[in-house]
Amino acid sequence: MPHKQPTSTSRTQFGKLPDQPTVTTPAHRHAKAFLDAERARIATQPGLGVAGLLVVVPVALLFAFGLGGAENSVVVLSPLVTFALPPLTVIAFWWES
Repeated sequence: MPHKQPTSTSRTQFGKLPDQPTVTTPAHRHAKAFLDAERARIATQPGLGVAGLLVVVPVALLFAFGLGGAENSVVVLSPLVTFALPPLTVIAFWWES
């Protein structure tokens, strides 16, 4: 019996995958319910952005002046930020939802 090679659309662990990823599927090929859900999700994004800023800005100010001034904070935090960005970028590009 020949061994069947799995294709991108047939994986036993995750079940059947769509022929084209949801991210790259054109809008006209999606179901109406999916498009309505996406529009509702996207409509909430401006509010989520403002809420995020209300959290991030005070934390950034705390970090900026918490270590004895902005210059000392930059000296301490810049290596952390520099070496944290590549793993965060990899996670962001690999994220599939």
